[in-house]
Amino acid sequence: DSFAMGVGADKPLVIGATDDEFSMIFFENAKKMRWVPKRFMLRKLGMPKEAMKPYLEANRDVAARGTARIGGRFLTDLMFRKSLLETVCYRGDASTWVYRFSGPSGVFGFAEHCIDVPFFFDCIDSPVAMEPLTGPNPPQSLADEVHGAAVAFIATGAPGWPVYTEATKQTRVYDTPSRIVSDGYKSVRPLLEIFGSRLGASASRRHHHRTGISPAPTLSSRRRSHLPTPHPRTRAHRSCLGESG
Repeated sequence: DSFAMGVGADKPLVIGATDDEFSMIFFENAKKMRWVPKRFMLRKLGMPKEAMKPYLEANRDVAARGTARIGGRFLTDLMFRKSLLETVCYRGDASTWVYRFSGPSGVFGFAEHCIDVPFFFDCIDSPVAMEPLTGPNPPQSLADEVHGAAVAFIATGAPGWPVYTEATKQTRVYDTPSRIVSDGYKSVRPLLEIFGSRLGASASRRHHHRTGISPAPTLSSRRRSHLPTPHPRTRAHRSCLGESG
């Protein structure tokens, strides 16, 4: 809610996530889970039926790697990456740089939770064992890039790639090689319309508490009362979040 009210808009921000923050939870059972239909798994994890088709289409590459991988990606998007897009949107024109850490671990084969930390601090050769996280021989060139951007941001107020705007959505993807892409979190957007904004739902609850007036239920909330009810947003916010209407 603070971001929606403009708190911190006078401070530059670098924000990002790894591609598969939650995929480790299925790693040990990935072979067994190949027998579980992807749609069945996603429904059990809480995906609404109306989100299924657009989400799977937007994440074809991940779904092709099996049920465990698409299940982990969905949880990652729901818990981390959807909120990231909402935060960026509510910051409006404030200076914001967005990144994705996609460099895969040599252990897990994907960019799991916290794998970006030793690259950020350039400590992949630390005497504290990093191999269980990064795998053997993590790329020093990637650590140089990530750590260098962090130092640049601290020293100059900019990490070295273009700011994220609604028009360009430029995103730094850290990998080997790294690159800059437009709308680096595009595959998350099918969840935004369905689940609505947590920030907006919270504001709606506060409005009801102050006024006693409940927001009109949406089609989604009529169908599935346990999901958060999207709060009405401005045209600019809806456009930023990739919503229709």
